Amino acid sequence: MVKVRTRRKKSWKPEISKAHVKELERSAIPEEMALEAGIYTEPNPSRVAALLDWSKPQDWMAPALCFPYRDLDGQPLHYDRLAPDGSLIPGVEEDADDEDVDLWLTEGEKKALSAAAAGLCCVGLPGVWGWKEAGSESLGWLLAGFKLLNRRCVICFDSDAYTNPQVMFAAKRLS
Repeated sequence: MVKVRTRRKKSWKPEISKAHVKELERSAIPEEMALEAGIYTEPNPSRVAALLDWSKPQDWMAPALCFPYRDLDGQPLHYDRLAPDGSLIPGVEEDADDEDVDLWLTEGEKKALSAAAAGLCCVGLPGVWGWKEAGSESLGWLLAGFKLLNRRCVICFDSDAYTNPQVMFAAKRLS
């Protein structure tokens, strides 16, 4: 197994490649907002392999666009995903208790960050079942800190909800 340091030195500053900036901008995510969210480009295939827990790095793995997980306080969880997969976007925690602010729920950080750029309070779930704890119907950590009673929540899963019965079933269970 390749040993690669996954935590960065305190002096490390995240950077996003020009190609990744263009990709984010196509999703209406400004570079400044992406950097604030901690998104970065990982150019090192060995580090990408370590993040994926793969034993052998491959050149095609990098550069990769990385999305760090954050908790309800907006703090990094020292866990990065190479594909957007469920996290809190900086600023969302400010509206956690405000039932007058609609809460949008979607799949993945990239879509949630795009929604936040449009001024919405949005949580990116790690898939359609990411709202609950594994093996139970209890809310998972992403939603447990939000005031949900008497609050309008908008479930905005991928467009395959109309063709994939599991996506529609997950949305109905969440609602």
